[in-house]
Amino acid sequence: MFKVPAALLALVLSLSAVRAQSVQVYNEVDPDRRTTSVLMLDPSFVPHGGVTIDYSAAAWKEEYNAMLDRLKGKDARLGKNWWTTLSTMTAIEIGGTKLEPGAYFLGLRCDKDGNFSLLVLNPTENLKAKAAPWMAATWKGGVPCTMTLAKDSLKETQDKLLIEITADPKQPTVGKLSIRWGKHELSAPVKFDVDTGKGK
Repeated sequence: MFKVPAALLALVLSLSAVRAQSVQVYNEVDPDRRTTSVLMLDPSFVPHGGVTIDYSAAAWKEEYNAMLDRLKGKDARLGKNWWTTLSTMTAIEIGGTKLEPGAYFLGLRCDKDGNFSLLVLNPTENLKAKAAPWMAATWKGGVPCTMTLAKDSLKETQDKLLIEITADPKQPTVGKLSIRWGKHELSAPVKFDVDTGKGK
């Protein structure tokens, strides 16, 4: 019977251990995770509509101004750490693009001319593909929602990414999505498919 030399066996076991430890584990409670929401209730607190965006607020650095042109023709993450997500219980339109009720992953798209869109991705498809929010080349699919960039439009620097979705209290079917970072704002009109009892 062939006997494996002890030195060779030790080497095989050590290599197996290295392979087993090649996956690094990062346990984290994210202190920068934030939420922006619109909730529409009747007087009995029955929901007629609701939209929530969850994201991790990345810190602004002045050198990012010089990187804007590098984004042309590329997709980019929105926020930091895990996916920025949107969930809605009613159909909505962002920048003229309709989204059905459901949950979505969000990123950004910048075309070759420097025009920005919110990129809306199917979470199931991307989770199955193990697509990472920080690796745009791994993303699957995506529907763009047109946004308008107002460069240097903010009086004060927004030190941490701020995403805000709002509805007009007097006209709940219309609102706005705003993404503010540095001195720049991306924005898009939003329409909420909500029955207010007064027509849409």
